[in-house]
Amino acid sequence: WGEKVMNLKSGFLIFLVILCVLFSTTCVFADENSTEILSYDGESQTDLMMDNSEIIQESPDDEYRSFSELKEDLDKSGSIFNVTYNYKFSESDSEGSISVYKETLVINGNGHVFDGGNLSSGLAFEQMGDGEEILPMNIIINDLTFKNFADSALAVYGGNITLNNVNFTDTDSPQAMLFHIASESKATLNNCNFYSNNVENMISHTDSQLLTINNTNFYNNN
Repeated sequence: WGEKVMNLKSGFLIFLVILCVLFSTTCVFADENSTEILSYDGESQTDLMMDNSEIIQESPDDEYRSFSELKEDLDKSGSIFNVTYNYKFSESDSEGSISVYKETLVINGNGHVFDGGNLSSGLAFEQMGDGEEILPMNIIINDLTFKNFADSALAVYGGNITLNNVNFTDTDSPQAMLFHIASESKATLNNCNFYSNNVENMISHTDSQLLTINNTNFYNNN
């Protein structure tokens, strides 16, 4: 009987040792798997941070190209202008308002800024034609900010223009028409903002039937 008890005790001890070994191995595998998952997440976050920093470094908030360069970039852009810089008018620029003659143009602002430097007006879109035939014009501007202009930040003469997520701010020019729309033009504003401006008119249009405003805010203006 004594031998049987000893054998049972020995068998039980061996069973406990096997259980401990199995449990330790499982813990190691779990830790290794957790480490791999955390490491993967960490690398993904690092990659995202690097990607964002590269985008930011492309055009820091305090870095501006000139309006002369803006005109050159617009002229050579074709039908789509993907903005990758901020632009600001300075005294070294040869002209103020930039006239744009295109039948079709999409400007993807990507959150950038066109700054008049309190010295200039902004973009003026004009239809092309020879007097007998006027070509259609369709302009779309997305995700762009116009700020600090001495006169109109944006003007359109003929055709259609659509603004999506466009901001107008910090223009202090009591005689200015911030967004001037000629009588024959059709304009649509979606999710735009006019704020901190001191101008005569935020939007100037003689035919309200050709003007559509959706989810657009006006605040802190004089």
